[in-house]
Amino acid sequence: MGGAPEHVMRICCAISALFMNGGLQRDCLNISERLVGRGHSVTILTTRQVGHVESSATIKVHPARVLSNPGTEFALGKTLLTARRDFDCVVGFNKMAGLDIYYAGDPP
Repeated sequence: MGGAPEHVMRICCAISALFMNGGLQRDCLNISERLVGRGHSVTILTTRQVGHVESSATIKVHPARVLSNPGTEFALGKTLLTARRDFDCVVGFNKMAGLDIYYAGDPP
């Protein structure tokens, strides 16, 4: 396991808010760490980071000036549409436009 992959991918993990104690956030960080461990370049794109977040992935915060969760996800989706060309794959941890993969962390 691990080591350099045949093809290094530039992967974006998009999540509306990033903090250490949330379940979805923990999943995002764990998946990002595993991808980095396999040699991929990973950027976590978020509208808000609360407190210190430990990660080997690059974290980019693009603040959204909105007052609701749907507004935050819309703003992040808009940011993704312009940042899309910088990535081979976009994984979303919230529902939004422009995703290649949607991670549904909701229980069944």
